[in-house]
Amino acid sequence: MRLWLGVIALFLAMTLLGLLAFGLGRLLPRGDQLLMEGERIRIGTRDLLLADVPHGLIVNLTRTPGVHEEHAAWSPDGTRFAFIRQAMEAAEPRQVCIRHPYDSIETCLPGVASWDDSPRWSPDGASLLLVSLDPNYGSELYHLPLDGGSVEPLTRAAGNDDQAVWSPDGGRIVFMSLREGLRRIYLMDSDGGDLRALTSPDSNASNPTWSPDGRWIAYVTDRDIGEEIYLIDVNCLDDLDCDGASSRLTHMQSLASDLQWSPDSQWLAFASLASGDFEVYAMAPDSGALQRWTHDPATDEVPAWSPAGDKIAFVSSREGPYNVYIQTGPDAPATRLTDGSMNYWTPLWRPGPAH
Repeated sequence: MRLWLGVIALFLAMTLLGLLAFGLGRLLPRGDQLLMEGERIRIGTRDLLLADVPHGLIVNLTRTPGVHEEHAAWSPDGTRFAFIRQAMEAAEPRQVCIRHPYDSIETCLPGVASWDDSPRWSPDGASLLLVSLDPNYGSELYHLPLDGGSVEPLTRAAGNDDQAVWSPDGGRIVFMSLREGLRRIYLMDSDGGDLRALTSPDSNASNPTWSPDGRWIAYVTDRDIGEEIYLIDVNCLDDLDCDGASSRLTHMQSLASDLQWSPDSQWLAFASLASGDFEVYAMAPDSGALQRWTHDPATDEVPAWSPAGDKIAFVSSREGPYNVYIQTGPDAPATRLTDGSMNYWTPLWRPGPAH
């Protein structure tokens, strides 16, 4: 009898979670929702969770024992998200799956290889850009149409290709590659044609990030002391030497990472070690104005602008495990969203208008 009562209780609990997820996905304003990863500290698996930020309500979208669900990416219209699923058994391949936030129906796509990763939606939502391992070359970039078309390889070169980003109009892709020794930023057409380097062979460059208005490509380079953020004016992309058109944005002489543009392209948020520990900053490319958003001796990183551009979500270890915090301005207090029961990672705002 106790066993059956336990089974019934579990069924009711899962049904309630499903209804909550359905309500969050269907009824709440999309711009007020966050998708994030939760890593169970003792078990080690990662699940995907959806949060209603104004009310602090969080539900599990996945809860699969022995399976990682991670590296999610929202579709441009916010109706679906892609993610990576991998069983903890080493022999199981990583799969790219797609689902809606308000139901548990998933579509797992035919894989490129045993290690597919980093799905990125095309701006029209019709295809995905993937990173996958090639036994002869290392990690390469692939284009996966979602209308049933076949997977198309976009790169083929010894040295890892990664960190790929679509241009806002979907016509071009920038990415990082080690094909010529040091890490460099490359540009190619969306079909893999017209490939060329944008940065110097004499220094490392990584973390390319295209501004939503299509005007800038930001990236991190170690050409100076530490790492600094540089900008490429996209007007130079049709010239032969775009590296000469790069301009230095930061002068912090420290490590920089986690670049993300505000929705209006007026601010670039990032994490920096300039103060001795990672803090969240934002800088305006046009004026050079610098804002420090966080002031805590713990690690603050992975900033994510809300769709309205009025707040930033970030992760921090200031209260033990990594939690997600919300902040409405550089001088505003940080409000903890998550409960500290696990490590939380990579907050992703659902596309769409907020209240």
